[in-house]
Amino acid sequence: MHSREKDRCIVGVVESSWKRSSIAVYSGTELLHSEWIGQELCSSASIFPAFSAALRNLSLRPADIDLFIVSQGPGSFTGVRSGIAFAQGMKLAGAQVCGVSLLSAMLDQATSDCVCCHYIANKTEHYVAAYASSHLCGRDSTLFAAGRYWSELAAPETVEASELGNFAERVFAPLSSAGSDTEWQFLQGEQLFGQLTPAQILGQAVIARMQEAGGSLFHLPLQPCYVKRVRALTLIERGKVYSG
Repeated sequence: MHSREKDRCIVGVVESSWKRSSIAVYSGTELLHSEWIGQELCSSASIFPAFSAALRNLSLRPADIDLFIVSQGPGSFTGVRSGIAFAQGMKLAGAQVCGVSLLSAMLDQATSDCVCCHYIANKTEHYVAAYASSHLCGRDSTLFAAGRYWSELAAPETVEASELGNFAERVFAPLSSAGSDTEWQFLQGEQLFGQLTPAQILGQAVIARMQEAGGSLFHLPLQPCYVKRVRALTLIERGKVYSG
């Protein structure tokens, strides 16, 4: 292992819920490796050789990974399952595993106190979630990003692309009624992903939260990611998909 990595947390990241998968490796806050995997979503069978090759090039082994971050979506059912399955394998190798919503990770790029994070789900719909800084809405929160704490005002759901503006107005209306300055910001994944891979965004977000917590390693379970739909509620948990 490189000497620079002996006293730092080695972090591995896989993001496979978006339409194109990506991986990243960090040593502390230093990005060691980042790449897209193929042109489309990948299965766990495709993620394994790409991540293994990245570790070999860095003279690292799976057992050297201290923390492994995986995207919980929302996104492709197959992609999310593949990422979680790979994360479970990394856990068996000794890594602590942290599951994070890609939408909440995008908050690290926020410049406003009211933010709608969204990216394309299909031809007509976007995945979207809304957040406001905790001091603005008066709620306690442990979600840290962009130098402040955030409260989730609207859990991830699918919204028609043409209705994103109406969605933001509806979600932030209570803050406006309370007299808060509610000028909101749209963070579109497709624009962010042209500058950073989704895996980098996940990695940066979790590392920032670790630093705020004092730099110590922490463990978050693979909590379910709910996506509200008109006819079904889909729950992704522990690498399985349940619909009801």
